[in-house]
Amino acid sequence: MMCSFFLIITLTLVGCKENEKKADRGFYVYDINKEETKLMKRSFHPESKETLDLVMEFSSELKKDPTEEGRIKMLPEGVTMECDLDGKQLLISFNEEYKKMDNVREVLVRQGIVDTFLQIPAIDAVVFEIAGEPLKENFEDETSPEIGRMTRESFVSDVSDNMHTFKYIPLSLYFANEDGTKLIKQTVSVAYSSTKPLERLVIEQLIEGPSKKGFYSTIPKETKLLSVSIKDGICYVNLDKGFLDLSTDVDEEIPIYSIVNSISDMCKINKVQISIEGKTDLTYRDNISFETTFERNLDIIEIEENESEIIQAPANLDKEENVGVEGVLNNIQVESDKSIEEPQTESADPQSAEPATDQTEPAEPPTDTEAYVPEGGT
Repeated sequence: MMCSFFLIITLTLVGCKENEKKADRGFYVYDINKEETKLMKRSFHPESKETLDLVMEFSSELKKDPTEEGRIKMLPEGVTMECDLDGKQLLISFNEEYKKMDNVREVLVRQGIVDTFLQIPAIDAVVFEIAGEPLKENFEDETSPEIGRMTRESFVSDVSDNMHTFKYIPLSLYFANEDGTKLIKQTVSVAYSSTKPLERLVIEQLIEGPSKKGFYSTIPKETKLLSVSIKDGICYVNLDKGFLDLSTDVDEEIPIYSIVNSISDMCKINKVQISIEGKTDLTYRDNISFETTFERNLDIIEIEENESEIIQAPANLDKEENVGVEGVLNNIQVESDKSIEEPQTESADPQSAEPATDQTEPAEPPTDTEAYVPEGGT
């Protein structure tokens, strides 16, 4: 009789501890506010422990209508979402209905999905497809660049009620010196409003060229970036044949390490693989093979006493939208991210729980007051 009583107490205590652990796991899912201008997160306590099962639970939860007022579910009616786990990368496939979303809603959906699934410790990136084709920046343009692999670092700006509210991030870009034999670092504060991968922004700025005298282009302006993605610490850069143009009067290594050093400064990568229209069996300027991967080269950098810092407005602003010099200076200080709204009430603070080593424990969810500063930025 005493043994039975002791067993009942033991099982009860074990059950309580399991429930406490589950309540403190600190997962969230994201909804969208009714105005479709911001993300709103709420606590979520899945039953599963295995990675694939957690993916399925999160996916199911994102499709549900929220019970709280003022919210709508992440995916619009008619949009379907399928998930496939490939190592530490989650592939998410939508149907053609996804293309019917306006730009604001689409960006919110993408950010909400990425932030939701990256709470799972075994997942470090999300890749999107529409009907089996890679998600592009512009649905209607077949030549539009692919969005590529996305992490939390891919979202360096917020989506707010005002779509022309820009944030500024410091980019370390390497251009050529006057005689084309060395690279010079230029720090540019870029006004940035779209949620594109950071590595894409870096290469686009390199193609655009330097914004100050004494720095010289390393990549022909006619070059088109076909795709860029990061996987397993390697950044894959796919350019068109314009990159092979010899219009830039620089040493053969300069264009290569302009890309490699710039991306290495801004992104968490170890190597860069460059291809031309998807091909790597090419030799650049009859000497450099694209079949190899390239690592950061510090020997090719010329150190300047006074490194320049430029504030650069976005190139796609219309005249009516240009914030002007005063507006740019007023926005240098990045404000707290207000595009994600906290739930009004919660019974517990899951983020206060100490991290555990078990693979089912969530990665620390993004906070709403942290402004992203890229590695290597100033």
